Amino acid sequence: MIELPEAVTIAEQVGTALTGKRIKSVTANHSPHKFAWFYGDPGEYDSLLRGQTVENGISWGGLVEIWVGPAWILFGDGVNLRYHPAGEKAPAKHQLLIEFDDSSSLSGSVQMYGGLWAFPAGQFDNRYYLVAQQRPSPLTDTFDYPYFESLLAGQKVQSLSAKAFLATEQRIPGLGNGVLQDILWTARIHPKRKVATLSDEEVHALFSSVKSVLTQMAEEGGRDTERDLYGCLGGYKTILSRKTAGKPCPACGSANLRASCPARLTRLDLQVARESMEFDCALVLNHDGVFRIPAGREHRASVGDVAKWRRLLIKAIHYGCLKPFKDPWLGSYICSKDAKPFKLIHGSLKDTFPPRFEVSSLFWGPSPSMPDLFSNPLLHCGDV
Repeated sequence: MIELPEAVTIAEQVGTALTGKRIKSVTANHSPHKFAWFYGDPGEYDSLLRGQTVENGISWGGLVEIWVGPAWILFGDGVNLRYHPAGEKAPAKHQLLIEFDDSSSLSGSVQMYGGLWAFPAGQFDNRYYLVAQQRPSPLTDTFDYPYFESLLAGQKVQSLSAKAFLATEQRIPGLGNGVLQDILWTARIHPKRKVATLSDEEVHALFSSVKSVLTQMAEEGGRDTERDLYGCLGGYKTILSRKTAGKPCPACGSANLRASCPARLTRLDLQVARESMEFDCALVLNHDGVFRIPAGREHRASVGDVAKWRRLLIKAIHYGCLKPFKDPWLGSYICSKDAKPFKLIHGSLKDTFPPRFEVSSLFWGPSPSMPDLFSNPLLHCGDV
């Protein structure tokens, strides 16, 4: 999928390779696709564009726009754009084929979904297109920290996860599910972290990550999971993508696993916590109510289990069995064993967890402060 870095790269390549070329013919909707979107009747594209000369290419967020005389051509994020020099055959299936008078051509093919809009300049009122034009790009100086802070304002935004904040409602046009993974990883913020729980330092880190990661991706010609106008993969080596699943994490060396739900912590989180704090074993309690142990065994706790575990954890800290502190890497609270072994054989919990499983570390997070740690409404299940 084309996102901001790829759109910038392809627009620059369009300006270099196509500027000055004269359009000889246009074929639209040659291979009908249920989720290929056009402006008006695609059969009129030829009469609109034939004889016109390409003037420039520009990007708006994750969209690529080509200026052709009195008309503009706009491509959405799901379109594969390819330039074919003279003598190179265009693909048999395509949703848009623009042939130039020097025998070169430009093809646009849709896999899942995508827009291929050709329209008279200034006459397209698509909401995403207009928003992308109005909002500043993270690659510009206009996208500064005060502006980023303004995006975080409002109770609705504060209730969102970090992932939803970045990738929905066109808050940052061109920033989608693909690029956000490396952005959040660089900022060391879990995708499920609620915006309201982020500290000032973490908000600054997230802003810096958005700017630096997207800039690096654009400067290196896009991600190595996406192709440019010539069919070449981008030069940016993704940290988290389909290419890195199962490969060692650059931070800790453990296997980078694909998570079925971004709300859940992965074994990568466990490994980082264990190695950075030199723990022997680990148990995780997620807001989702999911417990995980290093061996990979998983148990989804009931509300009652969470309430009992919460009470037991508080007692353990109160009596000095566990010592709370903050992990700077994860930005979350961990309780580590301070003295005597702490065994999960308390009451009905002995049927929930492996018998006599000794806990030397506990992950509870994320939370902005220790008092809030045990008053979190997501975890509160009655008085202790």
